Amino acid sequence: MKVIFCLLGVVTLVVSTPVNQEDLQKYYLQGSIPCPFKEAINYNVSSDDIKVYFRNKQHPDSSVPIDINQSSEVDALGFSPNKDTMFIVHGWHNGHDSPVCDVVSKAVLQNNDINVFLIDWNAIARNLYVVAYKAVPEVGKLLGTLIRNLVNNNKLDLNKAAIVGHSLGAHVAGLAGHELNGAIHHIVDHIYTIRNL
Repeated sequence: MKVIFCLLGVVTLVVSTPVNQEDLQKYYLQGSIPCPFKEAINYNVSSDDIKVYFRNKQHPDSSVPIDINQSSEVDALGFSPNKDTMFIVHGWHNGHDSPVCDVVSKAVLQNNDINVFLIDWNAIARNLYVVAYKAVPEVGKLLGTLIRNLVNNNKLDLNKAAIVGHSLGAHVAGLAGHELNGAIHHIVDHIYTIRNL
């Protein structure tokens, strides 16, 4: 009973204390992000945060990261601009080896002879959701740049290319498409892709 009265007293004291407007601006929400956490969620995205893995029908289990800016390396692995190309982007707390990327790429390659690039942004996606979310526009921009490099260096045909995204990866996919001025053939949601394999 004493505990209840103590709690009631504390609640009454807290509720009756006047709220200072400056404290609200300092400690509570400005926009949608709590002020004390604003500095913590500003993640500086760099190209080192994104790893790219190439797979094709001959190498459906490949897990060796490639330098997409080295056109000869991509060609040596079996990339063909004459084939369709799929970019698979995982979501929050995933990576290139998660089922989102691994199962989908293997299922696609079992039935199709295409180029598959797994886009691994786990260095960012493994953070708190709000950190990963805030980094999505920059990750999308970097993915768009990587794809543009494939167009310029390896003759990738955007009319034969698709970006598949899951969860936050779908947002990355959409922003990469925006970075390419909508020139990519299509961008699809991961669930849609699984249903249509």
